[in-house]
Amino acid sequence: MPVVKHVSPFKNKASKVPPPPDLKVVNLNHPPVTADSRMPAKTRRTQEEKVKHRVKEKKRFNISPARILRSILVIIASVVTMILISGFLVAGYFYMSNSDYLMVYPENITVKGLQRLSHGEVLTAAGLDHSFNFLTLDVTAALRSLKSLPWVESAEISRSFPDGVSLEIVEYQAKALVSLDQLHYINENGRPFKMLDPGENPNLPIISGFAVDELLNNGPLVRDRLKEVFWLMELLAARHDEFRLEKIAEFNHDPDRGITIYIKGGQLEIKMGSGAFVEKLIRLGQVVAHLKLTDRFESVRYLDFDSPLKVIGRLDRKSETSVP
Repeated sequence: MPVVKHVSPFKNKASKVPPPPDLKVVNLNHPPVTADSRMPAKTRRTQEEKVKHRVKEKKRFNISPARILRSILVIIASVVTMILISGFLVAGYFYMSNSDYLMVYPENITVKGLQRLSHGEVLTAAGLDHSFNFLTLDVTAALRSLKSLPWVESAEISRSFPDGVSLEIVEYQAKALVSLDQLHYINENGRPFKMLDPGENPNLPIISGFAVDELLNNGPLVRDRLKEVFWLMELLAARHDEFRLEKIAEFNHDPDRGITIYIKGGQLEIKMGSGAFVEKLIRLGQVVAHLKLTDRFESVRYLDFDSPLKVIGRLDRKSETSVP
């Protein structure tokens, strides 16, 4: 039998060192590399979302009869609870709205700010002239009725539990009477707010010279003209002679001639013009003093102060004279 000899590949190459093995360091703590980990991050997220969506769809359609019954019982319990609560609230309101503890009586209602109106007129207009329950008071309707009264500019209603009700009334302040189709009261803002009723005789002067549509529109020009009249009225209110405001019957305002005042009794007409009323009233006092010294005051019927240089006067005999 032949002998087979093993021939080493490194024979006659003792000086050569065999190459080192191809070793690779592996981190044992790192998770193993899978097929998913080698996918791009965007693709991997998309697949995860698809898996989650399939799980949700499965859960959504996996509804058991027990789960349905439990949901129905919860709904029924909620409805019954709401019905019971509503019933208690309705019963409580019905009981309180008929309780004597919350009754309000007209004599216990406080009304403030009355000058022209009476306590009874206000309560009747507001619908509060009879006893009522505190909870049934319709504040909005009562205020609407109050503001329909001609003298009421504004009104407020306040309540305090259990039976307190008070009214605060702000009435219009009549500045004068204005001549429209009929005489109307007018306030300091130039607003006609109430017609003069038969039998009323207020001690107020009449303002004339304004058209009806002018006063109702209350434009800037009309307001300026009225302010001029009101200014002259305030100056006359401070006097204590025969030209004080109580002695003035009418203020006529003409856009061209200005203001002319008429003394009560129809015996004297004074043209004041426009502006510089303080100086003109000083001159009026001087002229009246001169006329009284010369015994002509009782016969004078017209005085014109529109000119700053002289005063034109007219006497009973219809002749004009210049008063220095």
